[in-house]
Amino acid sequence: MWLQISAGTGPVESCRFVYLFLNLVRKECKCRNLKLQILNFNLGEEKSTLKSVFLKIDGKEALTYIKSIAGTHLLIWRSEYRKNHKRKNWFISVSSFNYEDNNDLNSNDIIIEKMRSSGKGGQHVNKTETAVRITHKKTGIVVSSSEERSQFLNIKLAKARLLLELKKLSNEREKRRQSERWVTGTAIVRGNPIKTYNYKELDY
Repeated sequence: MWLQISAGTGPVESCRFVYLFLNLVRKECKCRNLKLQILNFNLGEEKSTLKSVFLKIDGKEALTYIKSIAGTHLLIWRSEYRKNHKRKNWFISVSSFNYEDNNDLNSNDIIIEKMRSSGKGGQHVNKTETAVRITHKKTGIVVSSSEERSQFLNIKLAKARLLLELKKLSNEREKRRQSERWVTGTAIVRGNPIKTYNYKELDY
């Protein structure tokens, strides 16, 4: 399975959280005898920070572990980068991509294009002719994958990414339908974290 840890458009503090959370995942994978491989990463602007990192995790309990950490995570921490900054809540997202979910896609609904991989500054990528781009005909959603060394796995990864985007789109549409049914709604709590940490738990 694949796993993405991302700060999204978050500030340097969230990028620090990505770096710390990656170290936590490494430690937990070692304890569970899971094989972890970093396929791609985007460096942050400060030392020991990451905007995002893309992993591959294999092993007997990989699916169970990844499902247990997928979601939004919150770090409560007074910034060391901006001493007078009042904000203390920093969010990251952890997304999972499963090999087996590809069966949910109809091949008639997508266009698969093969292309050459190309990496830009701050990224570590596999620069071979195994990259793929998939377009979903109905929605126009376009996803790509170049992290894996084989075209077969890149197709699977791109399909997994497409399924995630389609799920997001479906959820957004459902939220709009709900707000149309109920005039008065409640504000969504940012991130709705599945787990909350303090800095000392992660900085070891």
